[in-house]
Parts: sequence; C-alpha cells; structure tokens
Amino acid sequence: MMSDIYQRPKYKEIRYKGVDTEIPEGYDYFQLKMDGMYATLTIRDGAWSIVSRTGVEKASGMWPSTSDHYVLTGEYMKGSHWAKRRGIAEDSFYAFDIHNYKGMSMFTDDSSREDKDYYLRDKYIIRAVSNIKERVNHLVFAKDSFTIKKVNTYQVAEWYRTWTDVVEDKDYEGLIFRNSYQKLSDTDKHPLRMKKVVEMDYICVGFEPADERSRYKGLVGGVKGTLIDKDIVVECGGLTDEQRHEYTTNAENYIGKIFTAKGNDWFPSGSIRHPKFREWRTDKTHYECSYTQVPKDIRSED
Repeated sequence: MMSDIYQRPKYKEIRYKGVDTEIPEGYDYFQLKMDGMYATLTIRDGAWSIVSRTGVEKASGMWPSTSDHYVLTGEYMKGSHWAKRRGIAEDSFYAFDIHNYKGMSMFTDDSSREDKDYYLRDKYIIRAVSNIKERVNHLVFAKDSFTIKKVNTYQVAEWYRTWTDVVEDKDYEGLIFRNSYQKLSDTDKHPLRMKKVVEMDYICVGFEPADERSRYKGLVGGVKGTLIDKDIVVECGGLTDEQRHEYTTNAENYIGKIFTAKGNDWFPSGSIRHPKFREWRTDKTHYECSYTQVPKDIRSED
C-alpha cells in the first residue's frame, strides 16, 4: 500500500511566563503535548500503515475491511521512554488531526468546497477513532495491531490549571494551542507550542573532549551542534558513560546527524541555556535545524 505522508505543522514557539502568559487572540483550543514520534496513520484498500514524516514505515498490517479509508496524523509511541514511564502501551497512536475520513478529504482545491476548519476536523477525529477502534479488535494477528486514541482537546480558559496540574505535576512536555477556525490551507494560523523544557534541533559537527582533570579524561565530554542557517556552535553535555565511550570510539558515524538538545531558555544567538544532549533524531531533516526554532521576540536582528 502506498502510504500518505504529512509533514508536522510548523509550530510557533511561545514562552511560558506563569499565569501572565499571553495566549494570542483566536487560539481557543489547547492540547497536551506528548513525547512520541510524529507519524501518519493510513488505512486504505484492506491494509494499514504508520509512517514517519521522513517516509519510514514503522508498522503495517492487513485491515478487515476494504471499504475503510482514513488518514490521520498524531503521536506514535514507538520506543518512547516518556510513554513507558507513564504506562502507555507500545504502538499506541494518539491522533490530533485528520486528512481523510471514509474517502472524504478534509482539504480540497475545488473552489466550490472549502476545506474543514479545526473545529470540524476535531469532530471527525472523534468519529474516525471510534470506528477504527471497532475494526482493530478484528485484526487477525496481535503483532500487526495498534492502539488508537484521540488527543484530548480543551477550551483555552483551562490552560493554566492544566499546566500546573498536568504539565508540571505529571511531567508532560507542554501544551499545543490551536485556532478552531484554522483550515488545512491556512498559513497564518499555525499551532502554537509552549514547552516546559526548551528544545532545539542541531546538526552534529563534532565532539568536545572531556575535562582533562575529570574522571572522563580521554573520552568525549559533549556533543557539538550547529544550525543550517546560522553560524553557531553549541556544546551539549549531559552524556551517559555509555554514550561517552561510544562517541569516543565511533565519532565519525555521528558527524552530520541531527540531535535534539534541551535547556532552560533560548538565547538570541541560537543557543539555549545550559544545553544538554537529549537524543539523536532520524525523523527530522537538516532544514528543520534552523534559526526559526527560536521564538521571534528573542531572535537577534542581524
């Protein structure tokens, strides 16, 4: 089956400033941000597949009905340590958007029909997930199965209480804010992302040796990264002993690869405060390692 592939929305970053954080006008919905893999679930012609945004098939199998046709995007919990810590089943797919429902596209270039806004797409997601759940129970092989759920949508008035009760207390990544009027064709209503921990994607350009006075003398001390469109080198620590030995021995295998670093805040330079290595990413492209990851109000003018 030829699987559909949809790119992740171009999130705009906003900074958390406590209860006084200003959520831009029009963003009336929000959802909890989960730490999975952005993926597309396609069900068509008696088969199903889950594909990463770089086109890599992560799971697939036969489907009990040839008439079903759904395409949803969401967070796929495959190898997610965050999901494991919360008891979320491996191969769980959490849908947050829909592109096709029973063969009906949510977006069309036909000028006589408008594409669906997020208010309506959210309703279609509920229906699709309910229908798919019923079919999943009839899959022949358990190993070819998956669990599907919908990412819950809340009214924006509840965001601060959810941040303190869930994001902080239950260690969720943050919140995603959506405009209910946003259509798939809109380019000015991208979702907003507010994270508890700042993250940046960099391209690996090498490794920094450990301090000669430390017990790691002779090993790698940090990963060095840069942005595709800005001349900067960020040194990220936080490596485990196993990682230090691996990168010391096989450094050349990682040059040019993409990794995510985490920190406490952004700098206008494109670096982040107290950067620490988080993980290597195979689901991102070099073009996503750009300066645009830094919120607009922080970026330098030069």
